Amino acid sequence: MARQVVVHGARELGEQPHLRWWSADGAAHQVAPSSNDDYGPIFHVEADRLPFEFAVGADGDDPPRRVMPASLVAADHHEVWCPAGSPWVYRVRPRATEPEAAERFLSRWSPKPGVYRSATGGLTAMGATPLAAGGVLFSYFHPTAARVFVTGSFNGWAQPGSGQPGVVEMKRYRTWGEQPGLWLAVVHDARPGDEYLYLVYGGVPDDHDGGRLLVTDPYARQLGEDCEANHGVVIDPGEYGWHDSDWRIPPMRDAIFYELSVYGITAELADWPASERGRFEGLTRLIETGYFNELGVNVLALMPVHQTSRQPSPKAMGYDPIHLVAPEREYGSSHDLRRLIDTAHRHNLAVVMDVVFNHTPEWTLFWQTVLEHPREVADRKGGWYYLGETEWGPRIGTDKPDVQSFLIDIAKLLVQEYHADGFRVDGTNSKYTSHEFVLRLFRELRAFRPELLLIAENLPNEDDFMVDGQASPAQWSGPFLYKLKSLLCEEDCEDPLNGDETTLKDIFYFSRHKYARHTDHAINYTESHDEHSPARQVQENPELDHAAAVERKGRLAVFASVVALGEPLLTMGQEFNAEKKQKIIVQEWPADRSQHAFYQWTRRLLHLRAQHPGLRISGSDPIAEGTFEWVAGVWLPEPQNAGEKVIGWRAMPPEPEARDLVVLLNFEPEPVQLDVPFGRPGVWLPLADMDGIYHPLPSVPSGPEIETALRIGADGWLRGLGVPDSAGVIYQWVGD
Repeated sequence: MARQVVVHGARELGEQPHLRWWSADGAAHQVAPSSNDDYGPIFHVEADRLPFEFAVGADGDDPPRRVMPASLVAADHHEVWCPAGSPWVYRVRPRATEPEAAERFLSRWSPKPGVYRSATGGLTAMGATPLAAGGVLFSYFHPTAARVFVTGSFNGWAQPGSGQPGVVEMKRYRTWGEQPGLWLAVVHDARPGDEYLYLVYGGVPDDHDGGRLLVTDPYARQLGEDCEANHGVVIDPGEYGWHDSDWRIPPMRDAIFYELSVYGITAELADWPASERGRFEGLTRLIETGYFNELGVNVLALMPVHQTSRQPSPKAMGYDPIHLVAPEREYGSSHDLRRLIDTAHRHNLAVVMDVVFNHTPEWTLFWQTVLEHPREVADRKGGWYYLGETEWGPRIGTDKPDVQSFLIDIAKLLVQEYHADGFRVDGTNSKYTSHEFVLRLFRELRAFRPELLLIAENLPNEDDFMVDGQASPAQWSGPFLYKLKSLLCEEDCEDPLNGDETTLKDIFYFSRHKYARHTDHAINYTESHDEHSPARQVQENPELDHAAAVERKGRLAVFASVVALGEPLLTMGQEFNAEKKQKIIVQEWPADRSQHAFYQWTRRLLHLRAQHPGLRISGSDPIAEGTFEWVAGVWLPEPQNAGEKVIGWRAMPPEPEARDLVVLLNFEPEPVQLDVPFGRPGVWLPLADMDGIYHPLPSVPSGPEIETALRIGADGWLRGLGVPDSAGVIYQWVGD
């Protein structure tokens, strides 16, 4: 049976427009307009099937074919609109673009204090912005929608066709690249605490209620409690009263990172209230106890804290976000996260947030919400936000300038509204993430707040990030991690180097010959959420599967990370030498850490690094700058060469009161002896070794400490110095 379809063409088609459609037998039929209205020519098509292909154009044109979906034509509706220069067919008349520029409109509305207004690539004020004069400005980007409405608790969730009063239609403005895709509305009755969604007509899958879809705001500051509806919540960040006006982010050279999961760090504290365990409140309380200050770290590296579809658990690490702004509702509210960071600052702790800008699961809240072309419906592509695949899920389209602006705005929002001190950007290997984007992200963040701590996870480390000198991002050091794993296991466990010729000289000199251009670029670690802990890893070698070896190798792993040029990172539980499997994120706490020998040794070593400039040598080439000199290594003459697993250096910090240090490490399973050029004659004392951390003395010792002192003669050498197996030692010059 033939179906009549009324097709509205756009007046931009010009003179003598026509419509051509193809019937089931493949025959082409041309239809002239039956009339015109203010939108353009009107065609009547008697179709013998649905769907069918058709094209709208002017005489002499060869317009692209469109598809008339069956879902858009129902018994009670058979009218569609076809804008010029677009492949889309809409069930509603597309809204015209406002003649006024978006920036001009937005300039008339001032946000409440503390609200970030997105302005990357141009002022867009994305999301729900509480206004100083009252009400809320809603801003949503959708370049292919025909019409957009905002509906929420402020208008009784009124929608077109519901018969309810107060339906709010948004106006279309030009935005990035002058494309007409920014939808704006000021709702005077909306307030912080209101919940809302966007109702989008067109540019979404046509199997959703005839081409309309309720969409969660990708800029929503918080999501409602209903995890099925996922309403956005209007949030006024200024409602939280900050107490960190005198806070200053530590420079990278002074950073000691501690990676943790908000859930995992307190989940096992059974004597704490259930309302706090595994939540922002629990971590806030842990900060208030002074634990991290006692440990000696000063940067908390939070694993992802944004909304996922999974309940927090020991295996839910947060790297599958369904929203990139709203905090995980099971962790707490947006103000709870602000309170956590504020509390950290008041305890002299920076907070670096882990952001996942490379992929999402397919069930993310913006999957297929902004389609660029109708074929993406059948292809099941993610739409505007996506481009390609990764091994973990759909790849976010970081090659697209507009998507870049979206992600950069999110990072700036987290800095302004949450006082985040920096970011670790997950999975920035060029297979998953555009390096043009990553460089743009870091440059814009440097301009936004120069002192931010910016880190890329890029394994294997690619050196094309290193284009801005010291201002280039730090990277988690793969060469350090993989070489140490192999050495700690005495090469009998899995060798992640796959034959790579990385040497101790490379990794302890901030991987300068691998990727880094400055000591600020190397984050040295032996454990993370993706890695087995050293305590577990070394047991893969049967000869090391006993308590003494596990303790010794665990200490050597921490020691190596702390003394290497660059910045150390510990992962929660490493301070207790916990035997942890990779991707398991729960911290098991000892009954009494004051009696935990490994913990006490670790925290004293971390404090030693913070106190001694010789353990924080910084620069683009400390050897050339006169602050660093190798004293032991396989490339040196034989008296200083005890094999490829032994290394040592002298640190000569430039600070006036700082003392020279000599650091030696032996990764061999047996003791070694070597000749060491200490350089400065006089008395040198051990500051740290595998058994203890010894406070530096202000002058030449005269008591029992003299038994451990080394007296270096006028030539500056000590010959036949023994270094125990699997050990590190630090000596300090204390005087003549």
